[in-house]
Amino acid sequence: MRLLYTSTDMAFTQWVRITFDREGIGYYCSDADASLAGLAAAMGVQARIYLTDDADWDRATQLLQEMGAPARQPQHRSITVPRHRAWVSIGATAVVVVLMWMLLAE
Repeated sequence: MRLLYTSTDMAFTQWVRITFDREGIGYYCSDADASLAGLAAAMGVQARIYLTDDADWDRATQLLQEMGAPARQPQHRSITVPRHRAWVSIGATAVVVVLMWMLLAE
């Protein structure tokens, strides 16, 4: 799965989703809650569209250009989550538990 497009314009994002559905392009859209559509830009909420199949990349970027997406879009990068984040969280939680246990044991 690759990040294709981000935008605070929920109307344009919805148009992209409808177009991709019509064209049969597989995607996942995050942070595109319709109840926030009017507040999205003010709150800094960005809808993100990820392609589920890399084979659709060229067609999806062509469609975005035809739809008038800003020149800086689409973003061509893979999604990776650093593995160390989970271990840092687990380690910090363990330290807090030990400290609380030591304080309460006295």
